[in-house]
Amino acid sequence: VRIFFQDVQLVGESNLPRKGPVILVGNHQNQFVDALVLFSQCSRDVQFLIAAKSLTKPVVGTLARNLRCIPVQRRIDAARSATGRITTNGNVVIGHGTHFLTDVSEAEQLQIKSTGTTPVVKEIIDDEHIELMEGFGFDITEPTDFTVLAKLNHRQMFDSVYSTLGAGGVIGIFPEGGSHDRPELLPLKAGVSIMALGAYDRHGVPPTIIPCGLTYFSGHRFRSRVMIEFGEPIQFTSDLLPMFKKDKKTASGILLERIERGLRNVTINVPSNEWLRCTHVARRLYQPKNLTLSVESYLRLMRRLAAGFTMFQHEPQVLKLMKDLHKYDMALKDSHLKDQQVVSMDFNRPYPWRILFQRLVMFFGLLLVALPGLIVHLPIAGYAKLRAQREARKAAASSSVKLEGKDVIASQKIVLAFTLLPVVYTTLFSTLWYWLGLPLALLAMCAVPPISFASLMIVERVVLLGQSLIPLLLWPLPSYRNLLASLFQRRATLQKRVRELVEELGPKLGKEVWNQRIVANADFEYESQAEQPSNENTVWPQRQSYASATSGPSRVDRANPLDMLGTSLDSIQEELEHELDI
Repeated sequence: VRIFFQDVQLVGESNLPRKGPVILVGNHQNQFVDALVLFSQCSRDVQFLIAAKSLTKPVVGTLARNLRCIPVQRRIDAARSATGRITTNGNVVIGHGTHFLTDVSEAEQLQIKSTGTTPVVKEIIDDEHIELMEGFGFDITEPTDFTVLAKLNHRQMFDSVYSTLGAGGVIGIFPEGGSHDRPELLPLKAGVSIMALGAYDRHGVPPTIIPCGLTYFSGHRFRSRVMIEFGEPIQFTSDLLPMFKKDKKTASGILLERIERGLRNVTINVPSNEWLRCTHVARRLYQPKNLTLSVESYLRLMRRLAAGFTMFQHEPQVLKLMKDLHKYDMALKDSHLKDQQVVSMDFNRPYPWRILFQRLVMFFGLLLVALPGLIVHLPIAGYAKLRAQREARKAAASSSVKLEGKDVIASQKIVLAFTLLPVVYTTLFSTLWYWLGLPLALLAMCAVPPISFASLMIVERVVLLGQSLIPLLLWPLPSYRNLLASLFQRRATLQKRVRELVEELGPKLGKEVWNQRIVANADFEYESQAEQPSNENTVWPQRQSYASATSGPSRVDRANPLDMLGTSLDSIQEELEHELDI
């Protein structure tokens, strides 16, 4: 985890009990990586539930068994095709060339690709008619292919969960079911609430349910970032257990609603990926540039902006703002700029030849130093990327909930690295042994891991330098300078609109939310005062990372503040690495 991700930030660790039964409930947007991230950052040993099908895979299965994961038989993995096609009329399924009496059994589920709904079969009337417990939610008017999901026996899985919780252990589960790449939670499966109440009923001790929000920043990319937030425990009320003994479905449904609310409180939920990007842009414009936010405050601000924009997504002013934010974001991308560079723009300064020369020297110098590591690992990285993208397309094509299948990319890269690195290192060792002899080959191989890691760190800087060189090289072009001037003005206008809209719609989220504002009026006033000209040596507010935890705004001196082209590499790195890039 620490190799794949450049930075892993943890919030709310104090909410995790040090002892006693615990159920960790997380959102599921990065396939097997989600469990690895939580396992590596949790202070207690966690046994995760994993699809039994995954245990048959060489790398993932070996890792899952070593982590003592509990296998779960999923209906979707036991799906089977059936003869004919179907249409529906309410809760009645009408077959066309079907053999329901032989292909389908009662209590099994039907599934079509266009929806994630899987209604349960109540009664098989004849070969061409089935009655469902509940319909698909809409009528299917055109004959459609369907699959049958078998009814499975989960007794062994529940016994393993109850045994772990009874011993005071920790269970990890992703109640959305399968992994996905949507920017919002999918409907939760009831299994987690049945486990919690069943363990309570069997052992007399309610397990502590902790919602875990995983927020990825380009989580499918190597050396990206992730934030983990452990939310407040889900409360068991005294009426739930007696209700569960009489009516399992109702009690489980009530607890499931509480779990979903808790999970939404630690995750960012928006209607689309474009909406998510625009929300990130709005956050950058809304937050005063001299204000430092802790990781917790950053996540809270993002969630509130996402919730507010989503709640009022049909309001004309919100739709117009989101459209303009998207255009601004695309203009930044086309201009090879980041928002921080636009903030620091100064058209009155001469062309920074010195900075350009320094960065060119650094770029080619570091590239030369990283070359040995690149020669060894670049073929693996290239193949892993192509293979992972192919698997993503296959996953998206076979799923009714995935958008582009990006949730499988990180897992595929890690699996391929586990598979290919030993082969490459063995080949390298054999080659060195043949040419240099055994002692020197062993010595060289001992140096490979540190050299590889050093090359990785250097390549990160090389990439950032390369991205920062593009605007430097384009700056002399008059058309490019005109474009930058328009971006500067557009940003100022959008910033004003975002802040005004938050002031207008914020109180409608409720007094409790609005009275506990993350960015106070004093922060905006401080920003305004900091930007006023002075006869003294200029003191410029430095925009710091949201990951730097401080209690409020901070200012630092800069003797010669750099303009847009001279923004320090650390500031460029902050923008390139911290902002979500779908």
